[in-house]
Amino acid sequence: MDDITKVWMFKNWDADQSDQYELSKHNAYTTGSFINPEMVDKLVSDEGKFVSTEEEFDESTKIMHDLNRIKDEEERKKLNLTGMKKRKKKILLKE
Repeated sequence: MDDITKVWMFKNWDADQSDQYELSKHNAYTTGSFINPEMVDKLVSDEGKFVSTEEEFDESTKIMHDLNRIKDEEERKKLNLTGMKKRKKKILLKE
C-alpha cells in the first residue's frame, strides 16, 4: 500500500471518528435533557467559549513559558549537556 492511500484512509478514519464523537455527544445531550434540561441548555450555549482577562492570560502564558524552560533544563541535565564544550576535530595530514 502506498503512502498516499494510507493518508487518504487515515483522513477517512479520522472523519468517521469525529462523526461518531458528535453523534455520541448529541445523544448524551438528548438523554440528559430529560433529566436536567437547564444544565443541557447551559452546556450547549457555553460550548467552546472561554472567558479570561488580560491579566489571567498573561499569567497563564508566563506559567507555560516557565514550565517549558524547566523541561528544557531537565532534558539538558539528563543528557549532561549543561557544561559540555564542543570537541575540536583532529586533522591528520598525510605526507
